[in-house]
Amino acid sequence: MSSSYKLLKTYEFLHKADLDLMKLKDEGIEAYMADQNTVSLAPYYAQAVGGIKIYVPQNDIEQACTIISNDEVADEQLEELFEGKEFEPARRCPNCSSPNIYREQSILLGLFFLLAFFLPVSMSKESYRCVKCNHQWKPE
Repeated sequence: MSSSYKLLKTYEFLHKADLDLMKLKDEGIEAYMADQNTVSLAPYYAQAVGGIKIYVPQNDIEQACTIISNDEVADEQLEELFEGKEFEPARRCPNCSSPNIYREQSILLGLFFLLAFFLPVSMSKESYRCVKCNHQWKPE
């Protein structure tokens, strides 16, 4: 790393670092990323290496900060757009209206595939069970 480059920002996830790196390069700032391979191949090393880092030339640091900070403004606008909107789950328990349900898995069919084809496959039955009231039903 050259002494004329300075650390701009660190990231936990590669996709966010990639997006910011592309924004910087689109604006003509010659930036580069460090430790992306280590963090993406072994995420448990992310804290040890300090995350994914983006470095920019020292004379472009102010412009790069404004480009990256514009993304935070867009996130705030997106939160304001969806503020107060409630999203309903696709299925609810018909007995107690709880959204905490799951589709039951067939163990026998999975064992058949394991014994016949040496494939551990779990097949879904067409029934659901509510975690709250333990009610079981078949979809309509």
